[in-house]
Amino acid sequence: RLSEIISNNDNIIIYGSLGPICESHQPGLFKKYAEEKGSSFCIDFYEKLSHAIYNGGIDGYIAETMNSWEEAYLALEGVRKANRKLTHSKGSLPIIVSFQGILLKDSLQPSPEDIGPHLVREFIKYFVN
Repeated sequence: RLSEIISNNDNIIIYGSLGPICESHQPGLFKKYAEEKGSSFCIDFYEKLSHAIYNGGIDGYIAETMNSWEEAYLALEGVRKANRKLTHSKGSLPIIVSFQGILLKDSLQPSPEDIGPHLVREFIKYFVN
């Protein structure tokens, strides 16, 4: 692990980034991309990326600048699929999910008061079930 190389500082944690699979900050473009490619294609993409960054020595994953819950879900499923094939000496690796900051609708209108609570509910439901 990369953090083991930097053994003189126990506070260093290396996260591997799982970025947007399609145009960043455009939820509508992601939706169209996912419909065209299919969810299996997207999950497989994130699985391969998860496996590659794990082999690079990460201590955790960060799905960053996700455009929608649907995109975050596909990234999480890719990590889950990769993790079934990997053995972790530390047990399960942590996962952070961050969304593009303004929380846009497909129409590119900001809607943090609607989208924020929805994202929290879906994220909790994903890990509780």
